[in-house]
Amino acid sequence: MGSIQICNTSKEQIQLPRRTYNTLGWRIPACPPEKPFTSIVIDDQMDVKKIYVTYAESEAEKIPVPISYEQVVADYFANERLTERGCFTCAPDHIPTEAEVTAARQTRIKWLQKLIEAGDKEFMRTKKIEEIPDICKMAVDELGLKREWAIVAPPPMTVCPACGESINVGVAICKGCHAILDFEKAKAFGLVQEEENVPPKRGPGRPKKEPIPEQDLDGPIGGI
Repeated sequence: MGSIQICNTSKEQIQLPRRTYNTLGWRIPACPPEKPFTSIVIDDQMDVKKIYVTYAESEAEKIPVPISYEQVVADYFANERLTERGCFTCAPDHIPTEAEVTAARQTRIKWLQKLIEAGDKEFMRTKKIEEIPDICKMAVDELGLKREWAIVAPPPMTVCPACGESINVGVAICKGCHAILDFEKAKAFGLVQEEENVPPKRGPGRPKKEPIPEQDLDGPIGGI
């Protein structure tokens, strides 16, 4: 059984999509500043070739098909552009050298610069920030550059009618006073109970009303 190591030198977490030989996909962790790289090991996989004699899934003939790690790596590197994104491969027991890590990082920088150039061209053509792909904006942020089209506007804000706290538009419950601003949305996310079971909210600062003892209802008031 063979295997190979995929190393990631970027701060981007890379999610490899699902395939028939791997229904969950793989995740290559982002590389934190204190580490030169992160990595995962890919082993040989097993796929299934199905031969249908009828349309019934349960009656299909399933023939095991081995998938080598070379095929897996070739698939992902070609379709997910892993080399451009700062990844490279090596043997599972190999510790990447500084030269290998540096080369992978330089390759990513060149890819990011191309993305920024593409963003510049698209903005010159449309003059619309919303038309610029997010991946181009990510490239500007990662390289620490400034572009008019990469400025992300802050989310729209409003004021809670109950307490006056600044909150995002569309929130279900105020983060300050916990007032329910959109009952249906709050119920959909399981933040409140059914409407008939929700006790009425008491205003802030109002003391809880204590029940009057039963004997006081029938007796004289004030001891008279």
